[in-house]
Amino acid sequence: MKRLKKRNLNLEKLKIAMKMIVEEVPLPEEEYRAHLLEPRKEYFNCWECHISGRNSDWLLIYKFYSDENLVSFIRTETHSDVF
Repeated sequence: MKRLKKRNLNLEKLKIAMKMIVEEVPLPEEEYRAHLLEPRKEYFNCWECHISGRNSDWLLIYKFYSDENLVSFIRTETHSDVF
């Protein structure tokens, strides 16, 4: 979170997206571009969405555990930081 604050990113936008995910409200495609990530060892069955608009480089990676009715927020950073 320190890095996000240092980059002057709007944490309120992150909170809104996280709340929508937890409440199972579909994220608007035109803004968040939420999609399942390609199967990779570290992010297997994980989702990614863009915070701050569809052309934003700020990502949130998360995973659903439907059998436990749980969502885990794994990472939030820029695309270059994550990949």
